[in-house]
Amino acid sequence: MVNKKTNQLILLVACLFSFAVQVMAQQNTLAKKIATVEIAGETVMTFGADPETAFINHYELVVKDDKGNRIEAEQLKDCSVDWDIDGFRTENDLPGQYCDSYGSWSANGKNALKTSFDLRNVPMNFVGEMKAILRVGKKAFTATKYVAALALPQESAAKVENDNSQSVEIKAESGCVYNVKVAYTGVLLASYVNEDLSGYELGRQEKADTVVYEIPCFNGKIDLHVNGENGAAPHISFVSIEKQQTKQARQKRKVHHIGDSTSAGRGSWANRLSLLIGEGGYKELTDLCEFCNDGMSGRQLRTYYIQGRLAKVLCDVCPGDVVMIGNNGTNNMNKTFEEDLNHYINAAEAFGAKIILNSYTPHGAVSRWTKGYNPETQKFDSYRRDAYDVLTRKVADDRAASDSSYIGFVEIGKNADAIFNAYVDDYKKHGYENRDAAAQAIIKCYIDHNHYNADPLACDLMLNGYGKIKGIVQQMVELLK
Repeated sequence: MVNKKTNQLILLVACLFSFAVQVMAQQNTLAKKIATVEIAGETVMTFGADPETAFINHYELVVKDDKGNRIEAEQLKDCSVDWDIDGFRTENDLPGQYCDSYGSWSANGKNALKTSFDLRNVPMNFVGEMKAILRVGKKAFTATKYVAALALPQESAAKVENDNSQSVEIKAESGCVYNVKVAYTGVLLASYVNEDLSGYELGRQEKADTVVYEIPCFNGKIDLHVNGENGAAPHISFVSIEKQQTKQARQKRKVHHIGDSTSAGRGSWANRLSLLIGEGGYKELTDLCEFCNDGMSGRQLRTYYIQGRLAKVLCDVCPGDVVMIGNNGTNNMNKTFEEDLNHYINAAEAFGAKIILNSYTPHGAVSRWTKGYNPETQKFDSYRRDAYDVLTRKVADDRAASDSSYIGFVEIGKNADAIFNAYVDDYKKHGYENRDAAAQAIIKCYIDHNHYNADPLACDLMLNGYGKIKGIVQQMVELLK
């Protein structure tokens, strides 16, 4: 009898052990399939209408395999998910004053991927990190998400009537583009940096409709500012952010050029370069990159920024692209030119871009700049000594000494003088009667001291170089290689 019971017990243990081994094997197989886990849900939580009423903020753990296919909860029968929020308080809160006093997790089953955080109303802002840990056998997969609860003022709040602005700031990942959903009235701006780069306008509303904007994050936050310039009371009633899919490097990198009319306007070097590339020219350059002229006439670092043009470039930048910056300053240097130029560089690098800086095109030897050409020696000495060109060179030197993402400097101004002079030296070769006639042919290209679109000779010489003196294209090719 004892032997029979013993045998039955041994058999039962063996069955249980076999079952446990099978379960463990299944869990190990499932764990190997899991490639990513991510928390889906609003970054900014919504408060309930009052201290007694909770708003249900829904969240879900999205589990995917290495092919990007979702693994559903029913496939995770013997797994578990632990949810938590860390912090969720402000720096000026009293000790022990946590959001958990006003919110609670909904009950969920062992393998439930969905949960909710029920949040009652409280006149405070809370920030923190939400964490979900998926346990599959002996393996654990962790997903985190920054979350915030913003006690934004009510429509009827008297202080909104008196204040002419309101701001919201949400932590975000630099180098990523976000879809930002916001309901507001007034004039909405994003991404304040300093007095010059004081944010760029997203839109204007008199009615608090919900709008989605695409905003690049370059300094660890998404910050929104609304004012009442259009007559509407400034008010933000709702904000949520969703990170777009991370960009991958292109098969052929793109070079984005940022400048003013001296490089981007009609007949300028970047404009003519784009034109000639379109006609099949400069294959040595197009084999290495796609050139994109993102410059704009009449702009400087401040206006280019506050009109959202830098943000547009950043939204298009992929890792490995190049942002080339130069020819900024003739339309005003503003108060913080050097700081602003460094900000442009840092913002582009946050998105994985490499940086090229370039010096200015030379002053045309016309009007009060005629001193840029000496008729007695028939020599050009017209490269710019202006503060904007001097500071651009300074930033280039600083970056060359310390910035691994800075790949080099394209010398336009000084090389242009050397190129023009070499061309003049060969006046007979080009059919001129004398050296001065060759020089005047270059000078006549300029419609004023900044712009040289009356004839392409001066521009083409700057692009192509002359003899052993490198032009813009050759310098770009060497840097990109």
